[in-house]
Parts: sequence; C-alpha cells; structure tokens
Amino acid sequence: MNYIIHNYYDVYNKNDAVFDPNAYSIGDDLAGGVCELRTALGFKEHKLQTRDLYSDSDEIHGIIYQDYPTGREDELRANIEKGIKNYLIIYESPMIKPDNYISENHVFFDKIFTWSDDLMTLGGKYRKIFWPVFFPEYIKFHDKTKHACMIACNKTSEHPHSMYQDRNTVIRYYNDQNLNGFDLYGHGWDNSLKCYKGTVKSKRQVMKDYKFVYCMENARYNGYITEKPWDVWFSGSVPIYYNNRYFPEHTYIPFDLFRNMDELYDFLYDKADEYYEMYLDQISKWLLSSESKLFNAKNFGYTIAMEMVGGKNV
Repeated sequence: MNYIIHNYYDVYNKNDAVFDPNAYSIGDDLAGGVCELRTALGFKEHKLQTRDLYSDSDEIHGIIYQDYPTGREDELRANIEKGIKNYLIIYESPMIKPDNYISENHVFFDKIFTWSDDLMTLGGKYRKIFWPVFFPEYIKFHDKTKHACMIACNKTSEHPHSMYQDRNTVIRYYNDQNLNGFDLYGHGWDNSLKCYKGTVKSKRQVMKDYKFVYCMENARYNGYITEKPWDVWFSGSVPIYYNNRYFPEHTYIPFDLFRNMDELYDFLYDKADEYYEMYLDQISKWLLSSESKLFNAKNFGYTIAMEMVGGKNV
C-alpha cells in the first residue's frame, strides 16, 4: 500500500526532504521519527513518500499529515470521498499552531497521534506518542570544561503558556549582574549581550562542554516534551528543565521549584557541583531504563505503523 507524508512546512514536502536530517535548520536527529515510521511500514511492504514522488496512476491508501494542514480542508474532504484515510501527527503546541487543537478540525482524521495528555482523555481516535529521539550508542558524561549554557532563539510571546519569558529571565540575570559561568547561543540575540557567543550548527556539539544546560520548552502543556532535554542528556550534561512527571528525580534540575534566580544560581554554584556525580549516575540509569525507551524513535514509528496497518511484526 502507498502512503503520502505531508508536513505543514512545505520545505519538507519535495523529494523526500522530510526524511533527510540535513534538511532541518537546527537540531539533531529531527528526521528520526519519520524515518523509523517509514521503516516500520516497510516491514509490511507499505511505501511512504512525499506526494511529488508518486504518479497519477499510483493508488494512495492514506496520507499522514504532520500538524494540521491549514487551508487544505477541501483536500481532506476529497480524500474521505475517495476512501483515502487521513492521519494527523500533532507536534506543535497550541501556542504555535492552535488549529491543531480545534475539535472541528479533528473530524477529518481516522486517527490522531498526539503528545497531549489533555487530548488523550477524550479517547476514541486519539493515540499517545512521545517526541521521537535517537539514542546514541555512547555518551561521554565527564571532562566538562565549562559550567552552564543555553541554546535558544530570541522569541517573545504574550501567550499564557509561553516559556520564552523564563529564558529571558535567565539571560537578563546573568547579563545584568555581569556574572561569569554562563554562555548564550542562538539566533536573534543582541551582540551587546556579554554572555552571547553566537549561533551553532549542532546543539550537542556545543552542549557537551558544559555541566549544566538551561533547556526550557517554548511552551508548557500537559505532556509536551520535545527534543530539548534529550539533547542535553545525550551531550552528557544535566538539564535545567521543568518539574515533569515523565522524568525521574535527579535526572534534571527543576527550574520552577526555585523561587527566584538567586536561589537557582546559589544552588548551581554552591550545591550542584557537590551532587554532580549523583546527577550523572541517575541520568545514566534513566537512559538505560525501559521507561526512557518510550521516547525512542523506534517506538514512535512502530506505534503509529501498528495503528495504521495493524497486525504483528509491523
């Protein structure tokens, strides 16, 4: 059977670009999930490609939409009339793409794969997925030469779920007090910031030199976890993240459990080093555990493929 994959961002919809790791402007292994989905479908001799690689004579059995295809409602209706199944994979949060979460939009889809714990309470066509990550064969946890950093673009939002303001709070704290031990990387920042070190090509290549990495999400929702903490763990560093029920205690430092930046700063420079080896030990155990494998890209691909085509040994 033939399946099409369609990304909301059109740059990925030509010549199988969505499967090409080099097509993604920033981040590591961002193509991993769809590559594993393609592999899982291939085990059952199902083909998954971008739309342009099929001819008019090819019979299409389903289309996988990565985030809601705004403005393509006529296409979705036409698919249903032709007997073509529509599937939706939700990646972006409501802050970034609110039409992912409009209930009227969900009627077009046979199944919806989502990270959202809130949508999962609705049951029915909704299936839980986690952000897909590739687990490296080797992680170097020691020999860090620097203390803390953040890699993020300069963005702002008045949305009530936005976490951009927390990033800015950290940056202003270090910069305004002229504190050492913190470096900032990413697009869009003012070069006059004392802590700013420029842009990066690979987050993990930069993070691997730091003991601690601030890695706040763009927004905070129930179940919303992207690659951000995983990039830090796979760099052999300790994430400064949010209190999260999916991650064991002492695998990260919970940013939101500190009353202010003074408390967090004092902890990082007076206490965290004392417990640093304990954090690394707990992180190592977590990454080797069966629970962490829920986030593995292979699990992502297998889960979706099983729901699409069913049967064993997908």
